[in-house]
Amino acid sequence: MTPERWQRVQALFERAADVDGDARERVLAEAEDPELRREVEALLAADDGADDFVDGGAVGLFDAVSTELTPGTTLQDYVVEARVGAGAFGVVYRAVHPVIDKRAAVKVLDPTLSRDPHHVSRFITEARAVNAIGHAGIVGAFGFGRTERGAFYCLMDFVDGETLDAHLASHGRLSLEAAIPILAGIASALDAAHAAGIVHRDLKPANVMIGPGGPRLLDFGIAKLLAPKRATDHRTETGQTVGTPAYMAPEQIEGKDVDARTDAYAFGVLAYELLTGTRPFEGTSSVATMMKHLQVDPDPPSRRAPELSSHVDAVLLGLLAKRAEDRPPDLGAGVEALASPPALTSPPEITSAPTKIAKEPPAPPRRLLPFAAAAMVIVGVGVAALWSPESKPAPVAAPVVTPTPPTRVSIVGAPEGTAVFDAETDTRIGSAPGPFEVEAPRAVRLEAEGYTPRTITLDPSHATIDGALERVPVEPPPPPRRVHPDLEPM
Repeated sequence: MTPERWQRVQALFERAADVDGDARERVLAEAEDPELRREVEALLAADDGADDFVDGGAVGLFDAVSTELTPGTTLQDYVVEARVGAGAFGVVYRAVHPVIDKRAAVKVLDPTLSRDPHHVSRFITEARAVNAIGHAGIVGAFGFGRTERGAFYCLMDFVDGETLDAHLASHGRLSLEAAIPILAGIASALDAAHAAGIVHRDLKPANVMIGPGGPRLLDFGIAKLLAPKRATDHRTETGQTVGTPAYMAPEQIEGKDVDARTDAYAFGVLAYELLTGTRPFEGTSSVATMMKHLQVDPDPPSRRAPELSSHVDAVLLGLLAKRAEDRPPDLGAGVEALASPPALTSPPEITSAPTKIAKEPPAPPRRLLPFAAAAMVIVGVGVAALWSPESKPAPVAAPVVTPTPPTRVSIVGAPEGTAVFDAETDTRIGSAPGPFEVEAPRAVRLEAEGYTPRTITLDPSHATIDGALERVPVEPPPPPRRVHPDLEPM
């Protein structure tokens, strides 16, 4: 299914889910072909079925519902072999098709979550979302159902490898060369999801599998579908905070609308962690971490990993911009920029131009005495033997220097409206973030209210320069003075 077709299915589903009877039939009649209608009807049946399962008096059955699958259990021709993992959502098993020897991962929803039709519907949405994207870098789903004991399950591609967080724990931070292929694979998968109108919203190393075929993205369980929402939609609405605090964008923490740039922020945190071995923000609690995302500017990565260049700083700090509109929406282009630092400026071209030498007019012939003329002939022959036109030094060419045009250098990462002053003349030359034209390295001073001033060098050999400033620490107010009751004013 193409992203465009999936968006059409979603649009019809959203409208049909709000109505029933003849009104629903009129919406379904708008489907352009029978297959499209069947897709919408299947989604409606799954959505209605989740509600009916809980609301239809089945809550009492949940005492018997279990995520446990014993080895040998068969689900849609796949035989369960072993349990391979567990999390807040439920349990994952490894299964195999006995005929074609294909492996599958069986994701079983936790019974507690199965009590809530919204979680069941979200479970269904994840399966449909990953197939709507149809990207090799995203773990796909190909089966859905319920076990004999009432648990919902999903059959998904099995990835033989380890999660990215486990890889980091065992190998430590990665070099830029080692990180680029991983980041490129993740970026490609996310860009495909965004093109299909889906935002992941929980990107982190634990949701990336590293295997022989490259990185693959997991867990679209809280993915947001960028389509019109109905009032009773099971997906998270604006005003609710979901995600993992260490990787959440400011707008996600505040419960505002999210889009592809929200994933870009999480991608920046993940890339920062891969290259420095640390996350940009760590707090003593989830709330403390989220407050840092909202209020604190991240350290340039090179402060934590000195071998990283200012170019890497600029790319990652751009992804970690507080405002969504300041982040790049195209992650693939961001990885390309990370892998291809700007080339050094070429030295000025020097060419040699021929120099014209004026010739002296010939002197009039002098009349010589016969013996003098003979002597001159003898001397002339000797001199000719020592000095010939070929041994005469060539004229020295004057160098011609082609002037180098000014290079545009952008200051990034600075707070909006930062004043930029020439460090030598103390003259204001502009504001940051923004571009400046320089012909040679130039020292400038950055100043912004509430931040510590900083001097940087605009180097024409770099397209971007990190201009991040540190906030001035705010002194806490003094504690109130305690006054003896007898001394308080009447």
